[in-house]
Amino acid sequence: MKPAKPADPARPTPGPGRVARVISGQVALQRPSAPSLERQTVSVVQGQRSGRIPLRHPQQERLSRIRALVRQHAYDQAEQALAAEDPTSFDVRQLRAQLHFQRQQWAEAEAGWRELLAERPDDPHLRHDHAAALTRLHRFADARAGFRAVLERSPDFLLARLNLGALLRQEYQRPSEALAVMEPALAQHPRHPGLRFNIGRSRQDLLDTEGAIAAYQEALNCQPGHHKAFSALMFCVHYRPAPDLEALRAWGERQGAALSRVAEGWSAEPPAAEPRRPGARLRVGLLSGDFCDHPVAYFLESVLAALHGMGVALIAYATHDKPDAITHRLRRSTTTWRAVQALTDGELARQIRGDRLDVLLDLSGFTSHSRLPVLLLRPAPLQISWLGYFGTQGVPEIDAVVADPFCVPPDEQRFFSERLLYMPHTRLCFSPPADAPEPAPEPPLATGNALRFACLQNLQKINARVLAAWRRILDGAPGATLLIQGRQMGQRDVRARFEALLDASGLDRSRVLLRKRIARCDYLAQYAEVDVLLDTFPYPGGTTTAEAIWMGVPTLALATPGMLGRQGQALLHQVGLD
Repeated sequence: MKPAKPADPARPTPGPGRVARVISGQVALQRPSAPSLERQTVSVVQGQRSGRIPLRHPQQERLSRIRALVRQHAYDQAEQALAAEDPTSFDVRQLRAQLHFQRQQWAEAEAGWRELLAERPDDPHLRHDHAAALTRLHRFADARAGFRAVLERSPDFLLARLNLGALLRQEYQRPSEALAVMEPALAQHPRHPGLRFNIGRSRQDLLDTEGAIAAYQEALNCQPGHHKAFSALMFCVHYRPAPDLEALRAWGERQGAALSRVAEGWSAEPPAAEPRRPGARLRVGLLSGDFCDHPVAYFLESVLAALHGMGVALIAYATHDKPDAITHRLRRSTTTWRAVQALTDGELARQIRGDRLDVLLDLSGFTSHSRLPVLLLRPAPLQISWLGYFGTQGVPEIDAVVADPFCVPPDEQRFFSERLLYMPHTRLCFSPPADAPEPAPEPPLATGNALRFACLQNLQKINARVLAAWRRILDGAPGATLLIQGRQMGQRDVRARFEALLDASGLDRSRVLLRKRIARCDYLAQYAEVDVLLDTFPYPGGTTTAEAIWMGVPTLALATPGMLGRQGQALLHQVGLD
């Protein structure tokens, strides 16, 4: 599973107190987009301090109230109020562009800011906002040029650095360039949590686990309620060669309690909960951003179909809108489908409360498109973690974790702050891939080829201990080769870093083949080239092991403590390959 990857210009808490909500992985605005009126307001404040109290223009007062409506996400009211203003006014047009942006009307926002920028080409705020809209329209080259133009004129424009860094890291997959953009700002903003967080994301992309953890910790030191840094750190620790799960639980509980205290001040009071009627149809919510071609969906599809057939009311909350063929199949197994990417945390919490759930299943945990603040607002009477994450989350608002006796034996319950709900056999139910070819009739070794090992994992799971083990395995199997394949092999920065780790390990590079990830149907067919998968540790595969089982290829796994560390062992046990 992929860790969460948002660009975070430091949104302290959700709720109505900001101009824009940061949407995971996307550029965000963080200031009222009306510099001319801002400058006038500053002048008023300065005048008051000096004893001069200039009269405030009535239009300023009205636009200030409209901006307050935008901050409160009262977009309809804001639009009605704007309709009464002079449509030719520069400030009115600027606020209208801001409103379009907030309503995710990207084309209208871009057109509005482009028109304003033609009138004031030297205004860095306008150029930044225009670049932000271009990013949302996936016009990445133009957006990159816009952010760079801002920094050429205003090198201290921090938000432009953050958004350019996020663009370089996420869309161009160049985390080294992202760091080069963001790190110079540390001298001026050493205590900026969003800056520290985004630097951590780039370091994590570059396979620098310890550097990423240090950056996330710095973000939390600057802002203890920074839930994204909390989530990223809890996730990233599992990439360490030997994570201390007891210490992680204790740290998570302390930090989770702090997050809960912050959440107490957020707005979104629930309506009075109705007592459950005996015999009523069970209402189960599913919160995830991975209702698509993603490992979560591979383990979810058959379960949803079965629950739907049993008459359970399933309400899906899709926190990321990227529909595909799997999305459409999942939708057929739900009672209600809600696309909630555009909702603020408070709005989503109110929607979930209004749906009167019995249980809310969080399928994200600390992975991509997580909405942890929504869970902190407690929108459902019972909130359970399952599938998307593999450990404790530390926050008291998560009541339980679905487990099985093989991935969490009784003496390892101490790694969790939540109650554990045990399935009798396995917490995972793999859905047969619809486009899988037939397994090869014989392994490559049986046809006279050299023994072929493979690892088809996220490169961040391949640490120095893993490489040392693989070297010993290859040394003991003369003539054998090792295929390493992953999506990051296509990323220049990351591949260069990984090749340096390979060289340092002493592995014979002539026996190692590196490949980029390919389409799933071709990827599954590729198992015909493999005799044995070599799993990673202590962060093993899950989907890759299940896919290998389906394609008739054995996996050599090492069990280590924890739900995640025993994942390979638990899967292989179910098919009698202990």
